[in-house]
Amino acid sequence: MRKIPKILFIGDPLDKLKLSSDSSLALVQAALSLGHEVHWCRSENLSYCSPDIYATNLQNFTSVSSLGMKSTEILESKFFEYDFCFIRKDPPFDESYKDLCWLLSAQNKVKVINDPKVLLAFHEKCLHWLALEEDVLSSDEVIPTCLTQNKKILEHFFSKFSNHQQFIVKPWLGYGGQNITLLNDKTQVFDFMSLQHGLSLVQPFIENISTVGDRRVLIANGDVVGDFVRLPQAGSIASNLAQGGKAVLQSMTPSQVQLCDKIAKFLLQKNIQFAGLDLIGNKVGEINVTSPTGIRTYEELTGVNISLKIYSSLISK
Repeated sequence: MRKIPKILFIGDPLDKLKLSSDSSLALVQAALSLGHEVHWCRSENLSYCSPDIYATNLQNFTSVSSLGMKSTEILESKFFEYDFCFIRKDPPFDESYKDLCWLLSAQNKVKVINDPKVLLAFHEKCLHWLALEEDVLSSDEVIPTCLTQNKKILEHFFSKFSNHQQFIVKPWLGYGGQNITLLNDKTQVFDFMSLQHGLSLVQPFIENISTVGDRRVLIANGDVVGDFVRLPQAGSIASNLAQGGKAVLQSMTPSQVQLCDKIAKFLLQKNIQFAGLDLIGNKVGEINVTSPTGIRTYEELTGVNISLKIYSSLISK
């Protein structure tokens, strides 16, 4: 008799997720449609006890649909009983996220998507810098960025943008479009940075962001599987949907298609199976690899079910 695949999702509390928009639940629904056994737990419910990893306080899904989700509770399961594991814990990539990745990096029996060793190695906000370093991308295909706590380095960065007045400041460990600040001159940036306790990124403000938006491109196993544009609401600079942005469909230009194909191949080479690439025009902003979102948004915009396509692709290789 053929064994039913057993899948573990490690994510945030289920009661905090929105069924209508959550990408993790879209993948769960796809797994259930194939008859797979699907369990869910939080990162703090994983433990190591020689020689096994244990998952506790599990939810065993029986159904996920537009009407809601149903599950039963399982007290405990050995991690090595699973065929695949999906890390779907949302950022920030803080100490608890690192602990999760270190724990799962100590085993090779269960395939984890994305690989925790990869998550530890590549920061979402600078993964494309590596693509630039390896000549996958050219300098005009990335948004110029300065990450520093040194005033002279910041002054050197500003000297390259003498015609720019406005700058964006983003927290290094920021996520979901939160705490993005628009500053109107370099003096404001210096003053703002001097008050920050953690690292921040500084970038020249792209003035046409309100019209071109921020394109989210979903990539699974080296293939572009969907994309849409997020436009900021009036008076805002944040296009992220969680910050009030609006999603629309716009066809990619030939140069954007070529750019996405280059990134998709680069990601596959780095063993990154699932990613959400963010583009502004023909420039890469960042590459989300921790818990890429946008599946439900694309499906709502197009009426095309890509959840099953993505899930099947991710567990097939």
